Amino acid sequence: MATAHLGTGTAADLLTFEKFNHLERGERLTRVATANQDWIVQDWDGEKYVVKFTNNFSKKHLFTFSKKVEKTKAKAELEAQKPGQAGQDAENWRKAEYALLLDKIIKNLDKRAVAGVCNCTHQYTRHLHPNVPPPGKHPGPCLDCACAGFATPYGLARRYVHKPTEDPLSGASTTKNTCLILNWVPREEFERVVVQSIQAEEKPPGWTRGHNLAVPVGPGPASEKHLKWDFGLARRGAIIVAQKNVAAGTFTFTNFQGCWIGARKIGSEIGKQTWEVYHMLTDPAHLPF
Repeated sequence: MATAHLGTGTAADLLTFEKFNHLERGERLTRVATANQDWIVQDWDGEKYVVKFTNNFSKKHLFTFSKKVEKTKAKAELEAQKPGQAGQDAENWRKAEYALLLDKIIKNLDKRAVAGVCNCTHQYTRHLHPNVPPPGKHPGPCLDCACAGFATPYGLARRYVHKPTEDPLSGASTTKNTCLILNWVPREEFERVVVQSIQAEEKPPGWTRGHNLAVPVGPGPASEKHLKWDFGLARRGAIIVAQKNVAAGTFTFTNFQGCWIGARKIGSEIGKQTWEVYHMLTDPAHLPF
């Protein structure tokens, strides 16, 4: 599989993209599936950490500016037509990137708001047949209609244009999402924050070289940790919490400088530790800051 990176100098470069042939638009780039996204970072002692993802974390929570340069250019030109904006090219470009980013967040949240609803209009839970092994674990035909299997409208649309991952937003429905804006943090800073958050668990105060690392390989609660990703006040806005008011059809966006990540240690070799990110923590004790 041929893969590509964005080359922005920011944390967006950590994401991997693959080429696919869009039914209507020809060769395009799409994000590699969450399960195939790996980040490799290294600490002061030469220890390498491989960061993997699960539960569609990448597509749900990791955001970048639009990859479509022409679309951003057209939006910036519209900004330039506003009073006082002529000749403000850099500012107009930033405003265009931000406006398109919010559009992307809105579309993502709109799709997640109905993620648990099948194209047949019935809930995911109505597809969990007791006679599909293991009982109540995997979706089957709908209990309420002739639908042969669970599929969201978003997933079917992606299938139609030949995207390799049918529905990267599948999971529980929600009207609120915590979004990490990768373009707002330089790659080096971002990697340092990720490394330090893992080091705080693997090499806590008192740890010395030659000792065993503090976190065992899972499964089990001892391998699961809450990692603090704090990008600092200067990067406030690297985290955006988006909330949809369903009744009004409106959205609110609140900026933060950091968030809490649920992660577990899943592998260990000499000089190489593997961690899996599985959840954006949003309970009261772990709210964005």
